[in-house]
Amino acid sequence: MRVFRPVHYAVAGAYAVLSSVASVVLNLGVLASALVVGLPIAAVAAFVLLSKGQLGKGGKEFDTTGATTRATMTSPLPPGAVKEIIKGNVRDHERFELLHEDQVELLIKAGVSAFTWGEDIVVRLHPVASGTRIEAECQHKQRTAIVDFGQSRRDLQQVLRGVSSASEQP
Repeated sequence: MRVFRPVHYAVAGAYAVLSSVASVVLNLGVLASALVVGLPIAAVAAFVLLSKGQLGKGGKEFDTTGATTRATMTSPLPPGAVKEIIKGNVRDHERFELLHEDQVELLIKAGVSAFTWGEDIVVRLHPVASGTRIEAECQHKQRTAIVDFGQSRRDLQQVLRGVSSASEQP
């Protein structure tokens, strides 16, 4: 039979303390890693959630979800006049290019900027009794993007700017 001496108990106790300390240090390392990774993700998620559903000037309602912004508005102008104003805005902006147009839809490409790799903008014009209902969507070219720091909203404002100023004139 083996007899344990006080030295054995001291060694066993030291081992238990060291393993407990190592476990705590390991858990703190995991916690620190979770904070380093989790805080930026939480900050981006908060930014995305807080930027949803903002109201713009000139009666344009903007709805931003992630890196996609949608706008709807009604203009008293006929669809042809609205289309010409939007085409003029596209021509005047160096990042925009009109890719396709038909009677009810315009497809616009926004090029690279400091905040984005570019966007696809679709504007649909629907004739209504009071003029034209305009539905526009600006979506980031990188479909996996979750935030674009407001670039899609600024692009839609630029495309639709002439429509709201023309409809507000007497």
